[in-house]
Amino acid sequence: DLNSGLGGKLTANPAKQEEPAITNDMVLWQDTRDGVYQIYKADFKLEPVPLTIDIAAGFNLISVGNRLAKDYPKASALIQAYPEIEKVMVFDSLHGFYIEASPLGGDFDLGQGMGIIIYANNNFTLELAESGETALYTLFQGENHIGILTIPAGYRAYDLVNSIGIENIQSVRRFDTKTGTWNTVAVRDAGAGKEPIGVNFAISPGDGLIVFAKKRIDGWKP
Repeated sequence: DLNSGLGGKLTANPAKQEEPAITNDMVLWQDTRDGVYQIYKADFKLEPVPLTIDIAAGFNLISVGNRLAKDYPKASALIQAYPEIEKVMVFDSLHGFYIEASPLGGDFDLGQGMGIIIYANNNFTLELAESGETALYTLFQGENHIGILTIPAGYRAYDLVNSIGIENIQSVRRFDTKTGTWNTVAVRDAGAGKEPIGVNFAISPGDGLIVFAKKRIDGWKP
């Protein structure tokens, strides 16, 4: 599972297992356990699992997928369902201000591809999206908070900068809940043109990102 990094062992036999092939319900390979190569198989069923994310106590910047938006169309419903949440915030890129919802009041709609801030008083797990879910994004000039869903394996900050267009982006930021610090990649003018600088941090499904764009971009996806 490329999203979770978890896997399982199909056989513990010490012989050579080579040339695997996968169908919807089984794995086949050639195996020398009998002294000559034979074809072996094992049951293997791919079951789509929803995208989940671990919310840490404190500040979190996460993605909103259709599953989360369907279960909790408004921030107030999400807060009511999870007493660990102190408040939820979203940045309105079009108008340039934050909207806040908390048990004391305030509310806003949740929609696919949004990046939202959750302040929590304890750890919990949240289901965000269906397996394989993707989104298209509109980036406005200036600050944008977006939520990442399905992306190519090994996707990193430099890949995102190049995908948007190095001429179109100023910087991208991700908050690391494990270290409590921001990861930032910016674009600078170099002798031969523009180049990204900063740590080329990994981007994972479920991450919320802050993207500063130099102009409006419609219909972008990683």
